[in-house]
Amino acid sequence: PTPPHPITPITCSFSCSSILRKLRTMLSLAATAPLNLAEELRGHEPEERFILSWGSNSHRQCFTEEAAPVVPSPRLAPCRRPMRSLAAGWESSLLIDSMGSLWGGGCNRGQCLSEESSDEQLTLTRLDLAELDGVPFEAVQLGRDHTLAVLEGGRAVISWGPSNEFGQIGHGLPYRSRVRPGVVHLSGVTVKQVACGENHSLVLTVHGEVYAFGCNLHGALGSGRRDAQEQAEKVGSNHLRAMPIRGIAAGAQSSMALSIG
Repeated sequence: PTPPHPITPITCSFSCSSILRKLRTMLSLAATAPLNLAEELRGHEPEERFILSWGSNSHRQCFTEEAAPVVPSPRLAPCRRPMRSLAAGWESSLLIDSMGSLWGGGCNRGQCLSEESSDEQLTLTRLDLAELDGVPFEAVQLGRDHTLAVLEGGRAVISWGPSNEFGQIGHGLPYRSRVRPGVVHLSGVTVKQVACGENHSLVLTVHGEVYAFGCNLHGALGSGRRDAQEQAEKVGSNHLRAMPIRGIAAGAQSSMALSIG
């Protein structure tokens, strides 16, 4: 079917874009927040949704059934499950369904989408990683070689990826090798939002504190230094201490934070 015109906010990666289009209701979400429809849908009847994507499809990250290297215009993805959140990364894309399960497609390097498949490229499939089985998530973000996923209720951040060269995963050793899903050590804080740069990560707590880890060659961690951080550390500049942060964003090698009032 051809979906009508209302569009829920989008997510952009380094090479592809995705839209979650939904029927009947137009939602207004903060531009700095990860796309998450769970709160808005509570108490409402399920609504039909469509996933649209376009751009580079070198690893099937646009979820197309055919192996086209480029999707030049928005195209419906073959997905009929009710999805509530989505993220587009360097060479892969991820979705969260209404039950909090993770789905994805694209590059399967290091078998970081599915351990059951040795294929380097996957079409849309439920993530098959033992540590994620039965774990409900509410938001997810992707960097070049790492993934951050927020547990329901912001209880923790789970991260993994095919490389942890700069410590961007937040746990495990900083090597160019696969790191399995594990908890980022954040001293028990409740998480509001995560953001991924190319090789660095940001975490925002419900109290407006920002944590950062990973590559710091260009100062993206805000530590005042240029060395990488393998563990999450609070960004403690005078500006951030003086005001609570409401939203965060990460570019390839830069970071931003939004404070309101």
